[in-house]
Amino acid sequence: MLFWYRSNTHCYLEAPEWLKLYASLAVETPFLTARSPLGVKLHLFGFTIPGLWHDVDHAINSPGFLAGHSLTDLEAHCRKAHAQLLDWIEDYKEHCVRLALTRLPATELAYRRHWYAMTLKCQIFVNRLMATICEADRIALEHDSQALANSILDLQKQPSDRHSWLFSGQELGFAYAVLVGRDNWEEDVSNTSPEEQRHAARRRYNAWSGSLRAEVNC
Repeated sequence: MLFWYRSNTHCYLEAPEWLKLYASLAVETPFLTARSPLGVKLHLFGFTIPGLWHDVDHAINSPGFLAGHSLTDLEAHCRKAHAQLLDWIEDYKEHCVRLALTRLPATELAYRRHWYAMTLKCQIFVNRLMATICEADRIALEHDSQALANSILDLQKQPSDRHSWLFSGQELGFAYAVLVGRDNWEEDVSNTSPEEQRHAARRRYNAWSGSLRAEVNC
C-alpha cells in the first residue's frame, strides 16, 4: 500500500472486482486470523484511503477550491468513510464481548491490538480530510482527532508481541504528528473572509499532508 500513499494515486485494489475477490477470502473462525471477516473488512476499507486522499488533495489544490466550488460529493464520501469506521468499531466491540470470558491465544490479542490501532489512525486520517473541506466541523473533528491520538499513545503501554515494534514506531510517529499540529487545526479563522478561510485550509492541509508523505518515503 505504501506506493499509493507515496504517489498520490488511487489503489487498483479499490476496483469493484478486486474488492469482491478480497472479500471472498473471509473465513469465520473462533479467534481472529488474517482471514477473519473483521480484518478483511478493515483492509477493504484501507484500499479506499489512498483514493480518498488523492481526491481531497486534488480538490484542495485546484483553482476551483479557492473560487468556492461545491465539494458536496467529496464531503459525502468522507462522511461515508467516517461512518464505516464507526461501524467497524461496533463490530470489534461485539467480537470482544463475545469472547470476554474466554481464554485468549496470543494471536488473538496481537490481531486485536494491531487492527484497533490501525482503525484509530484511519479515523484520525478521515477526520483530517473531512476537516479540510468542512470548515464548520473542523474544530469538533480536531478535538476527536486529539483524543484518538492520545488513545494511540495509551496503546503503547499495553503488552505486545516481539514483532510489533515496527507498527508501534509508526503509531507513535503518527500520533505525535497529530498532537504537535493541534494549534494549526484549531486555528480560529471565523472572523476572516470565506476566501481567507479557504487559503488557511489549503495551507493547513498541505503542511500536514506533506509531512505524512515525507514520513512514508523514509
